[in-house]
Amino acid sequence: TEIRGTVVKLYRLRIYEGCPHCFRRVEFKDEKKYCNSCNKFVESIYIPICEIGVDDSTGYIKCILFGNVAEELLGKEGGELYSSLSELSKKTYSLKKAEEEFIFENFYYLLGKEVLMSGRVEDNEFLGLEFRVYALKKFDELKEAYNILEGME
Repeated sequence: TEIRGTVVKLYRLRIYEGCPHCFRRVEFKDEKKYCNSCNKFVESIYIPICEIGVDDSTGYIKCILFGNVAEELLGKEGGELYSSLSELSKKTYSLKKAEEEFIFENFYYLLGKEVLMSGRVEDNEFLGLEFRVYALKKFDELKEAYNILEGME
């Protein structure tokens, strides 16, 4: 499924330490990072999860971007995002509040940006419908405008 729409809300940016092979959360075991899924010790990576709201003119949906897709949208790698978010979380009493403030303060420019995403819609029993984004797609805005004009003739 593809969605093309405008970013109208920035929810928050979460980051966790994950396995570079399967992307599942790692645990500390014998003072080292261990992946239970891969059953081995690993050098963990920081994996971002970005939550945004998109309006495609037919409706609104919350979109979840994970890992490389989130890094692509934000233009920064997980480790860099983690360092910046850690600094902010030291200044506030709540990690969730820091995650919300961080995305708004650092990525405000995303509001109003048009995006083309592929993924699938999932029904979250607590939050309703969400769009899990698997890829951001590039599109030529000028070409799209010409296509719209041609369709009006």
